[in-house]
Amino acid sequence: KLALKALFVQIMLEKGFLASTSFYSMLPHQQQHVEKYLNAVDDTFKIIASKLKDNSVESSLIGASAVSGFQRLN
Repeated sequence: KLALKALFVQIMLEKGFLASTSFYSMLPHQQQHVEKYLNAVDDTFKIIASKLKDNSVESSLIGASAVSGFQRLN
């Protein structure tokens, strides 16, 4: 669901990460960076699970939900 993706990105931004649904590790990333990211993802998934349980995913979004694929802007 696109709202879940948007909420994931939103919460990760609040935690200081510009994240998407993919993670690309690079050589400069040290173990501490990866652990910090994984801890943020774990916390984010817990928050999302709570929002799913109380049906508040959409209402938790600050902006609009994500859109899929390429769409005309007309």
